Amino acid sequence: MSFEDPGTAALVRAAERAELTQAGLVADLLPRWRAAFPDSDPATALRATPDMLARVALCRRPRVACWLVDARTIADASGVDRDLVVRFLRTAEALEALAGDDEAAVPGITLMAARDREEDPS
Repeated sequence: MSFEDPGTAALVRAAERAELTQAGLVADLLPRWRAAFPDSDPATALRATPDMLARVALCRRPRVACWLVDARTIADASGVDRDLVVRFLRTAEALEALAGDDEAAVPGITLMAARDREEDPS
């Protein structure tokens, strides 16, 4: 990959390295997104440049107690649309929860499902 701005290249490299760690960063969610949506790059989903995606990736993940405020702060800090960041994070965190990663489990939170109607006995 080639970038005119050396700062952008360094930021993108830092984000790529962060994906390899379990540091509590948004970067932790990117491999899960790519595995679930192989035809949709996270940058495309966020309508972000490589620099903007790197800024999102290097942010700490939203805290449970103030999730929406944190997600909006991530969007504002990176220049990405707030609604797109919220949608991206919710989807990626749901994928992570559904995968059953023990490391990703949030204490005190149980993922449950229910039926909205009776099954047809026939």
